[in-house]
Amino acid sequence: MKFLLVAVVSVLSLSGAPSLAQSYPDRAVKLVVPFAPGGIVDVVGRALARQLEAQLSRSVFIENRTGAGAQVGTAAVASAQPDGYTLLLVDPSVTTAPTLQQNAPYQLKQLRALATVTTAPLMVVVHPSLPVKSLRELIEYSKNAPDGVTYASAGIGTTPHLAPELLKVQTGFKATHVPYRGGGASVPDLVSGRVQTAFFSNATVLPLINDGRLRAIAQTGTHRLSATPDVPTAVESGYPEFVVELWTALFVPVGIPADIEKRLEQEIKNAVESDEFVLAIQRAGVEVSYRNASSAQQFVQSEYDRWSTLIKAAKITAN
Repeated sequence: MKFLLVAVVSVLSLSGAPSLAQSYPDRAVKLVVPFAPGGIVDVVGRALARQLEAQLSRSVFIENRTGAGAQVGTAAVASAQPDGYTLLLVDPSVTTAPTLQQNAPYQLKQLRALATVTTAPLMVVVHPSLPVKSLRELIEYSKNAPDGVTYASAGIGTTPHLAPELLKVQTGFKATHVPYRGGGASVPDLVSGRVQTAFFSNATVLPLINDGRLRAIAQTGTHRLSATPDVPTAVESGYPEFVVELWTALFVPVGIPADIEKRLEQEIKNAVESDEFVLAIQRAGVEVSYRNASSAQQFVQSEYDRWSTLIKAAKITAN
């Protein structure tokens, strides 16, 4: 009888105990952005942190942990304690590094996507001296030029590098890669005409388009952006398979408690769909693209499969 009483008391004690999610968070939450301040991922991260901070009633601070094309910050989160206090906001580079680098400091299986947050197309731009006004004309011009054309990127393995490589496979686009340390670093050579084309985000090239220093000939999303309504998509230009987007997604280390994950997933959804967040990112030239944890995991895996196939086929390496 005494044993039964103890057992009943124990069960009642456990059932009355608060879940981890009810006490979470009891301290500040860190949001790692593996890029320098001022870039598009950083802008999205700061807007998101402000909303999460208000909802969680705890400080959510940004840590810009840069290096090795986002691998340093990403690896730090992949190996962090899976307790919900360390989050990662990153772009498609999270899916490419493990294939590009033989001894990558993390593997995608170490991370769990909680949500996709934003999306933006690449803008295909050319120097005004190049006699092309459409994506089709650029591809044909490259095929007829003895050495093709040159294109700038933000570095090996970045989306502005891999997108033209995908176009090569799909269309026979003939182009030579000229990598830079970030999209901004390539601007002087683009506007001078030393490099002929690039596939960059609006954040990098829209001011140059507006003042006539670069010509926009296509955008690579599923629809035209409101900021560039006169620029057709690649799909509209006759290339239905050429859809490439610069997305951002939130990740945590694998192993986070289920109730904390559920709490975070709901808070992220509320933050991303808030009017304040939508307005903040629209000013940066990107759009909300929310997927819940399950859908985000599937999406990220599909992106990994897509780019790893291209990287292996084109024999692209980080060296």
